[in-house]
Amino acid sequence: MKPLEKRSTEDHLAAFRKAFGGDLKKMDKAIAVHLSKLKYDQLPYFAVIFEQPVGVQRLRRMAMVSQSPSMIQQWLEGCVSPNGGQPRWDVFPQPNRGSAKFMIQQWINGTQ
Repeated sequence: MKPLEKRSTEDHLAAFRKAFGGDLKKMDKAIAVHLSKLKYDQLPYFAVIFEQPVGVQRLRRMAMVSQSPSMIQQWLEGCVSPNGGQPRWDVFPQPNRGSAKFMIQQWINGTQ
């Protein structure tokens, strides 16, 4: 395949079948079985904290947990108030979702 060459849906499907086989139902079942065996809590997550001064002696604080750097970037862009002061944020890699949520809770409680 040439880069940036326009292809139809049928062209993409034919290329996929050529590379991975033609029995899509069998492949779908195998993938579902494999995914059901994964321990999703062992996937890495990011704990994200955001702060921005708004008004006199007021601080806007938010936090999120995500696995997706692009979702984090979109979230951060949506958090910034044009009427606020200089925003500050940090992203902390964590080994799993539970650890990321715990880190956020500590930050909310002021113990982090």
